Amino acid sequence: MCANVHYGEMMDYVQDRGSAVDLGVLRAILNEYQKHGGLEKDFVQMNSTLYYLLMSHSEKSAFTIIDNVDQTNGLEAWRKLHERFAHTKRQRTVMSLAAVMKMQLPDDNSLEENFTMFERELDKFERATGDTLPETAKIGIVVAVTTGKLHDHLVLNMGGLDTYYKVRSTIMNYIKSKPLVTTKLQNIPLQWR
Repeated sequence: MCANVHYGEMMDYVQDRGSAVDLGVLRAILNEYQKHGGLEKDFVQMNSTLYYLLMSHSEKSAFTIIDNVDQTNGLEAWRKLHERFAHTKRQRTVMSLAAVMKMQLPDDNSLEENFTMFERELDKFERATGDTLPETAKIGIVVAVTTGKLHDHLVLNMGGLDTYYKVRSTIMNYIKSKPLVTTKLQNIPLQWR
């Protein structure tokens, strides 16, 4: 098979089509494939192999979808699977925000790691949508997902925490100071605690 030809591009093309990959569409894809040095026999073999790969790795409703496609038309099988199972961009972004809002930042040794993951997911959401969440929304989400003394501290000091940067700085300072407080408490005799 020709190394210049990108099968992923063919699959992207057919999955974005609103209509079936019939013989006319296959002929157009083949012509484009041949312009890049591909041979017709390689294209036919690739299309058929794609069908059998999809068939052998599918079950239940996916298997039924593929089984209703001509056995030599892997690109149509791919298009139908994509049409049925692919999430829309809106679904992905809504679910990404829901995942951020569902996270918990427990006030324990995992706080720093979980906060890093929280910010990564928040950044991923903003990049996916191309929008930046309003400061108030970010602050509200972060306060909602924190627990324990950190949550209490954020709520009690909300008047001075009017930007996400300030809330983030407060959380980072809390994380940094936590080992110091724990060490000092261990050094205090039990009768004085």
